[in-house]
Amino acid sequence: MSDDDLRVLLHSPALTLEPSASLPDDVRRRARRRRTRTRIAGAGVATAVVAAGLLLGPGIASSIQDLQQKKGQSAGITRDPRFPAATSDVVTLQSINKASVLTWWQGSDWCTVTTRVTHGYACFGPVNPEHQGFSRVLPSGSASITVDREHVVAGLVPPGAARVGVHMKDGREYEATIVDGTRFLVPVWSVRVDDSTYPVAYYVAYDSLGRELARQPA
Repeated sequence: MSDDDLRVLLHSPALTLEPSASLPDDVRRRARRRRTRTRIAGAGVATAVVAAGLLLGPGIASSIQDLQQKKGQSAGITRDPRFPAATSDVVTLQSINKASVLTWWQGSDWCTVTTRVTHGYACFGPVNPEHQGFSRVLPSGSASITVDREHVVAGLVPPGAARVGVHMKDGREYEATIVDGTRFLVPVWSVRVDDSTYPVAYYVAYDSLGRELARQPA
């Protein structure tokens, strides 16, 4: 057997198994040594791969989770370039004199602004969606919901409420409009009021059957 033939034979995949008894003794010994070296090298590679997986696994899993969370936070909402930090739809609460009162969520913070205002917006939070009753109300005259001295009252809808009423001190009652945009943490209610003569007395939330759920003085 020539040296070239022996070299080909020793690199043959067939010799990864037990060398055939028909081979010369020196060939079988060299084949066994090569098989042992191959197995040791393969075990080393496998060990390195497992170790790398153990070291990198948590980081990779965390990165995947972060990407999934970021994707989930923005999925389905209509982006408004004016409010890049918004995590929900930006929704119009009221339209007054060709201006708008807008609302949206930034994580657990509830935000409002009017398109008459250019210097910024107001955010309140963090909001607990399980809070019973009126967790947050922006009273008449609040800068972030007032347009041209036309007053708006706005707030977060109490859990289980289907309707919100704003009662004035002269006995009038205003029915609030409720909006619930994509990824709103809590629905938002608002109503335009005329409080030039008599101010707001209190707010009331009702369930779908008209039963009072919560009442809060202004």
